[in-house]
Amino acid sequence: MTIARCLALAAAAALFAAAPAHAHQRQLLRVGDTDYLVVIGSLNEPVYTGDRSGVDLTVLAADPTAPFDSRAAGAKPVTGLDQTLEVEVKAQGASKVYALRPVYRNPGKYEAIFYPTVAATYAYRLFGTLGGTPIDVTFTCTPRGQDPVEDLSVVPLGGGVIRKGIVGAFGCPVDRAEAEFPPRR
Repeated sequence: MTIARCLALAAAAALFAAAPAHAHQRQLLRVGDTDYLVVIGSLNEPVYTGDRSGVDLTVLAADPTAPFDSRAAGAKPVTGLDQTLEVEVKAQGASKVYALRPVYRNPGKYEAIFYPTVAATYAYRLFGTLGGTPIDVTFTCTPRGQDPVEDLSVVPLGGGVIRKGIVGAFGCPVDRAEAEFPPRR
């Protein structure tokens, strides 16, 4: 193995180690001339059917020294996205568009509340404009957040948007009966 290849693998490992481990997916998106860290998952994970949940979204201008770390010193929250972005929630052939609401006293953080009614695979489609550029990106849950994605391949998404990597996963809603105790009679 060449020295350059060893250094590249070490750098990739450092990116993953720097990212806090919790049930959200992180995508590093190059939109125009800016790298944005988009952190998305569900509220109140793990999510059970019938419970209050929703989309939990944080968008930051990424810190170039630690682009997947939302707590990095150079990561800057992106505010005002409730005016330019929406989220479409999809499950079992149904879909609904929700407005994003900024989270009080938490710049760069947004939510869209809903109550999942079925244990199924949910997809969150984020669309609108980011930094004045149109975006349309879909994030899909994985059962119980297993098999987290770690992919640093560069993928053009169209319209001047480039995905520079994906790290992590978020769990799909599960049947509430799995968590109820004592069992119903």
